[in-house]
Amino acid sequence: MRLVDAVVAMRSSRFDVPLTYEAGVSDLRVGEVIRVPLGRREMLAYVVRSPYEGTPPLGVRAVSGRLDVPPAFDETGLALARFVADAYLCTLSEALGAVVRAEALPRIADVVVRAAAFPHPVRYPSVPQRLLSLVWNDLDESFPLERLLRHPEARRIADRATLLRHVAKLVRSGDLEKRRRLVDARAHAYRIRLLSVASTAPKGKKARALYDLVALAGTVPYADAVLAGFSSAVIARCVHAGSLREELRSPQRATSTTSEIGHVSSVEQQRAIEQIEASVRARSFAQTLLFGVTGSGKTLVYLRAIESVVRGRGKAIVLVPEIALTPQTAARFEAVFGGRVAVFHSGLSARDRIDAWQACARGEIDVVVGARSAVFAPLRDVRLLVVDEAHENTYKQDVVPRYHAVAVARERMRLENGVLLLGSATPSLESYAAARAGRLALIGL
Repeated sequence: MRLVDAVVAMRSSRFDVPLTYEAGVSDLRVGEVIRVPLGRREMLAYVVRSPYEGTPPLGVRAVSGRLDVPPAFDETGLALARFVADAYLCTLSEALGAVVRAEALPRIADVVVRAAAFPHPVRYPSVPQRLLSLVWNDLDESFPLERLLRHPEARRIADRATLLRHVAKLVRSGDLEKRRRLVDARAHAYRIRLLSVASTAPKGKKARALYDLVALAGTVPYADAVLAGFSSAVIARCVHAGSLREELRSPQRATSTTSEIGHVSSVEQQRAIEQIEASVRARSFAQTLLFGVTGSGKTLVYLRAIESVVRGRGKAIVLVPEIALTPQTAARFEAVFGGRVAVFHSGLSARDRIDAWQACARGEIDVVVGARSAVFAPLRDVRLLVVDEAHENTYKQDVVPRYHAVAVARERMRLENGVLLLGSATPSLESYAAARAGRLALIGL
């Protein structure tokens, strides 16, 4: 029987090992999101092992289905999550919380559905009339339970526990039904609505003009068609008639050309750059401590070394302390690497984080600059990982899943046979002692 191992998408300490399900004929890959039965409920889960042939455990159940969404992580992300789980004593599902952009994935949630007409208040003397009116008159026919519990009017009526008791009473009587459904993600990546030709021209002067416009351009954004004077009704008529096709596409990131690094390297900087480039070309795991006081030119060394990596078709990640991730810092990398750089920091909106994360997974990004969470960016073939001011305590995550970004960066470079470059003006005693003992290469500026 074909089996597959999956981790339930629940950040809980109760599930410490993957669960085994019957894969059926589905061609599942690591990181894909699937629906699985768990007890009497259906849950979302992440595939952590590709389907394999094996003897099924007693009572094994089948995968319910696969979600039509991009994989939540790749093999490297899974390996890093396992490292975090082992090193920092948390479950794999908790560790995956650092790797997965959960806000971009659909959720299975409790949904309340009205099963009868407005009930007579006499039937429910203990249920407030205002709550009945809210459920039957103001909310949709089916709605997530959390929407009711967080509704301002419901919070004025009673506290959360009391509201749950009232809803349970209405469910027991049959006037409401509680179901579990797949609900939309909390945030979405930016998509553009595009119009393209599907079949023959439609009838009507205005519709024909729209058709000719799209046929001439190949594809036309929906917004451009509206700006050109075509109403939403005309566009909808062409789409419903089958003359035009409407689809959603991810916008292409700007591919602005890179510019030369303006500064000339000093003799010390050039020697450091050449040493780092040699380590990268060796394509084996290596660690280097770049020891230089503030203002000694470490950033220029980073830029030159990363430029060499990108020329060799490799990728790079630069971790900086959150407090140092200013617009000026990001601008220096964007000026050199153009639209092939992504910046991650806490000030980004959920949509911006999703867009940047998915661009990394699609291979549109060469360089990632960000705080500690950027160490999990889904880049392929990362050959150089820079940790600026590596001694800073801000690289320690103090909420579950807890981890030290420097340790995760070291593990990532070990997995990818890359170079870990620790830059610091005041290196930690551990790093400096390791460098003096020869376990790390030491470069001074």
